[in-house]
Amino acid sequence: MTFTLFFDDQGEIVRRLLQVYFPSRRTVKIIDVTYGRGALWSTVFGDPAMRRKYHVTKCDAIPTVKGVKRRDLLTDDYSRLGQHDAALYDPPYLIGRQSFDYGRKQTSQKSWAKTGGLKKHTSNQTLEQFNRRVECLRDKAQSFLRPGGLLIVKVLDPRYKHRLICHHINIANALRASFELIDIGVYVRQGASTWKINGNLHNAHGYWLMFRLRDEATKTSNFAPPLL
Repeated sequence: MTFTLFFDDQGEIVRRLLQVYFPSRRTVKIIDVTYGRGALWSTVFGDPAMRRKYHVTKCDAIPTVKGVKRRDLLTDDYSRLGQHDAALYDPPYLIGRQSFDYGRKQTSQKSWAKTGGLKKHTSNQTLEQFNRRVECLRDKAQSFLRPGGLLIVKVLDPRYKHRLICHHINIANALRASFELIDIGVYVRQGASTWKINGNLHNAHGYWLMFRLRDEATKTSNFAPPLL
């Protein structure tokens, strides 16, 4: 396993990772199961040569742009989408909130409910919900990812109820029955960030985890408890 440090735009990191792991000129099929608005693909889609090489199947639980298939890891079947060479998973990692707003801008679940904002809540209501999605990713990966296929996971460790939730460790533990962790990338967030606020230094960086799907994957659950 290797360890990498990134100081770059997220779209540029995706481009670099694809070029490292798929250096040949052949067409590469990729499925993004948390596509969102496609921000991570900005660099790839902006290059005609890369658009021709990397064919992306766009999926999300609640699509917000055209051309994205409605698929929720918790409930839906992915087998009809075919086998892919790689998959990208960039989950909403916050627990019980929508953004990293602090202080006067901090928004509670109760205030969202009063204004109807809870209906538009895209983060995880509970830590258990986040963990369950990762388990579903592990169990369903073989339906859309070829044996030996690459899984790229982007995640940041948030705070929840005054403790640090080490998502990157929990995800690695949850996936190890089906995947081999082959690389850990640490990215340093660019521009303004809440890391400047006392007690929130963890928000200054996040992780890119690179996994290989094992040829014979098991489906036993080994989800590690949240770590402080």
